[in-house]
Amino acid sequence: MGESLERLNLKLSRVGAHTRRVHGKTVKVSAHERLDRLQKALVDFKPDRSLSDPTKTRRLASLLPGARYVQYTHVPFFEQLNKRIGVNADRINGAAYAGRRQKFFDTLPLEDVPLDEDIVVTQEHVNTGRVMELKAGGGGSGKPLSVVRYQGENYILNGHHRLAVDIIDGRKTIRARVLSL
Repeated sequence: MGESLERLNLKLSRVGAHTRRVHGKTVKVSAHERLDRLQKALVDFKPDRSLSDPTKTRRLASLLPGARYVQYTHVPFFEQLNKRIGVNADRINGAAYAGRRQKFFDTLPLEDVPLDEDIVVTQEHVNTGRVMELKAGGGGSGKPLSVVRYQGENYILNGHHRLAVDIIDGRKTIRARVLSL
């Protein structure tokens, strides 16, 4: 399993966002590697809900067969989104990115997004324990999801576990803060 977010953030803060330590030497980190780290930090960063253990996860496509998956850092509007959020994905750690993204989405209007529309998830799996925990706590429809509407598709950026609960509960729409690009 990969490094914890705290450990990754500590390493990045010690040697800088564009370098890392390898066998005691500081080496440059490629832009691709930095985006891979951001992807990992945004998707699988909470130790209580690992997405790395296949025995504890479920594919979202099994719950919403019409949905497709695109890696978060590979969405076609990634750079445009980052400008709107006000971040440089090359120079920010996952926790800071997630915080800035949430703060931005909190300013957007709420909408009911139909689940029969084109849905694109940016997290391929959900932790089944977390889904059951949310379901036992009253469902997933409390906090709105973060969605980007782009070229007729709704990209779920945050709230995949809540999405899973809403689907299991038979909801036909999800509450979301929507950015149209």
